[in-house]
Amino acid sequence: QKEGEGNLTTPAPAFGIASHRNDGVSDMSVELEPAPVSGACGELAPNRTEYSSMDKPENKSSSSRVESKKNRPLRAARRVLLFSIVNCLTVVFHQQESTSSSSATPSGGAKLRKPELTNALIDIMDNVSSYGGVLASLIATLLSDVMNADPQVVHHVHNSGLAKSFLGMLNGKAGTTDRFDLAEDLPEPNLPASAELIMAVPNVISALALTEDGAKRIHEVNPFPALLLVFVSPKYAMPQSRCLLNDMTAIVGTGLDEIMRHVPSLRSLVMKAIVSSIRRIIFLGNQLLEDEIREEDRRARGFIGTNEVTELENSRTCLMQYAYNIGQILEQNLHNEEQSAPFVEEGGLDCILELYPLLMPGGRQFL
Repeated sequence: QKEGEGNLTTPAPAFGIASHRNDGVSDMSVELEPAPVSGACGELAPNRTEYSSMDKPENKSSSSRVESKKNRPLRAARRVLLFSIVNCLTVVFHQQESTSSSSATPSGGAKLRKPELTNALIDIMDNVSSYGGVLASLIATLLSDVMNADPQVVHHVHNSGLAKSFLGMLNGKAGTTDRFDLAEDLPEPNLPASAELIMAVPNVISALALTEDGAKRIHEVNPFPALLLVFVSPKYAMPQSRCLLNDMTAIVGTGLDEIMRHVPSLRSLVMKAIVSSIRRIIFLGNQLLEDEIREEDRRARGFIGTNEVTELENSRTCLMQYAYNIGQILEQNLHNEEQSAPFVEEGGLDCILELYPLLMPGGRQFL
């Protein structure tokens, strides 16, 4: 490494990856040193037997390896490397699915069964906050392509822990509850605000339920409330994020429709989650209407708070986005009687009628 060429630039934005420099180290020789690499980076070659002078195992204690795993030094160059590797795998596996490859070429399912790749993907999904939503979306696409091409891989994905890591990345602290509509303080959804990742989630869930045993496991975990919570959370709404723009909710709604048509046993869970999300919007709308009336009374008494008015306007904007999101999802799922009937049975029609008047602001906010 020549002197003066060690400073890392930030090529990540060209790939859509955010740059994170958590330790300020700029020496390229340190960046290329494989010894402190942990997680997905370090598990890609676990059987390595030849070492350079800088990364001999005797120079690294077990405690330092554990510490490096906790720190996860993911600088820009390593993020780009991981992105490129997973992106290449996604393209290759997708081509194998769409074209008839020769029997001599290992299939994507055979590659996915290797513990090196399995462990690397699990590590990325278990630490999605460190690796980022763009990389997780590539993994989601890879998993769905491989499972759709070879349904026998679904058994391995569930038993190896890949499915558990993916569903854990989705559920996070929200758990598997299907009643988040009346909770005052909800845990923030675990998914990063990435449009590509949110769009890929229904495809992976559908692939995980290709087999009868896989459908039973999805039914037990019930990931749909956590997925629908994304569309009624300020983390994913404007102005905090733009990830749900450009008909993203309609795309997810189409994915949910595919799940209900191909796996009828999951239809009731999806409809319960949709109705619970509408009830959540009603709950937030009632709170907002009370706040607007209270602010109107304060104005009448001569107390004018600029910050309070701004907060009310932001809350009203978010509420309109939540209603639009759910409307887009319903539009993709209520086009036949098989799915409309359970929606009405869960109280969805009454919820829509109750939600409609709350979409109009009250008092001075209306003007």
